[in-house]
Amino acid sequence: MCKKNFFKKVESFCEGYIHEKEYINSFTALFISYLGYHGINKNNDNIINLLYSFLFSNGIFSALNHYYNIEGYSYLDGLTMILPITIGNLHIYQLFLKRLSSWDNLYKLFYLIFPSITYLSLTIQKFTKYFDYLFLSLSILLIGFIPLINNYSDEYHIVLIKENFMKGCLFIIIAAGLWFYSKTKCFKKNLSKKQKKKIAKLHLHGIWHILSGYGFYILIHCINLITLYDKGEIDDLTIINSFDNILPKI
Repeated sequence: MCKKNFFKKVESFCEGYIHEKEYINSFTALFISYLGYHGINKNNDNIINLLYSFLFSNGIFSALNHYYNIEGYSYLDGLTMILPITIGNLHIYQLFLKRLSSWDNLYKLFYLIFPSITYLSLTIQKFTKYFDYLFLSLSILLIGFIPLINNYSDEYHIVLIKENFMKGCLFIIIAAGLWFYSKTKCFKKNLSKKQKKKIAKLHLHGIWHILSGYGFYILIHCINLITLYDKGEIDDLTIINSFDNILPKI
């Protein structure tokens, strides 16, 4: 991303056809930052704190992106979406291979190959035409957590983690549907401004921020629980109690 292009204007989402600035999209993006901040204040594994910090920064850059509609903030918005989901996958699959594979070389080979996806992600993110598909593909890879957790016991605390992980996935799937629908319509050239205003009034992109932010928050929380449980740093009662509140905490 060249510095000379940082302040280049980009096309706004549908809300830009109602207001000069995307006020609702900017405000709802800050909810993602709140979730990231809340997550960092818990008892977490170090890699999990990194994921929550990306969640926090994504909310900030997303808000700036929607408020100013310039290329620099748009790039940073996408970057803080791609990096945590790549790192999250890396963490899940290294746990998977460590638990299931007795072949050490497979574990090492994974660490040699998987980071290449991160480098590819950073490059492709510049080409927004492919960003949505890349993000969707990496999101689908997170489902690998389910067969991983199936290799633990079927006791209540483990089932609870699995159920909440699937709940988080459901939030993200619904949110992604709203995002893809609204984004396609907003950037459709042959759609009139009047039609785009109608879509804007539904605030689907703002709903995407809230649902996806909460969904990813739950996913990170569940991954953290398994990580700490695997290390013997928490017990089953701690896991169960962590889901007592709407915003789970340890």
